[in-house]
Amino acid sequence: MIPDTPSSRPGTYRRPCPECGKGARDDALAVTRKHDGSLVWYCHRCGYSGKWWPDEGGKPVLRRHKVAIEASAPD
Repeated sequence: MIPDTPSSRPGTYRRPCPECGKGARDDALAVTRKHDGSLVWYCHRCGYSGKWWPDEGGKPVLRRHKVAIEASAPD
């Protein structure tokens, strides 16, 4: 799934994550639209990320992974 942006202008926009979204007010997913029209995105909560170029036939390159957080034992 290619995330949408509220504008076609280049910039970084915050959106709900399609993988772990917590509702319409969620803004964990950062979507950056570049000058060439390409998109890159990264969820700061679950690590969902991907990229899309308009010249690749519309198929996004997706990476889905969960961020592993290790708890260290107190010293």
